[in-house]
Amino acid sequence: MSYAYQVIGSEDGTIGICANRKRAIEKAVEYVTQNGDTYERTDTKYGDVLIDSDNVSARVERWFLS
Repeated sequence: MSYAYQVIGSEDGTIGICANRKRAIEKAVEYVTQNGDTYERTDTKYGDVLIDSDNVSARVERWFLS
């Protein structure tokens, strides 16, 4: 099985598509911390990751590729 990971920013919509989950999470963290904010990470049971701060948030969604 292979997956693609879509990074979605709260203010900008889709900010990237990655083939690597680790890189997608790094991209989400970079988006949230660009103004020096601290963040909280939440992993969902479906493989998605939420990165939240006081001002913005980013979501990493996992998509199955057939």
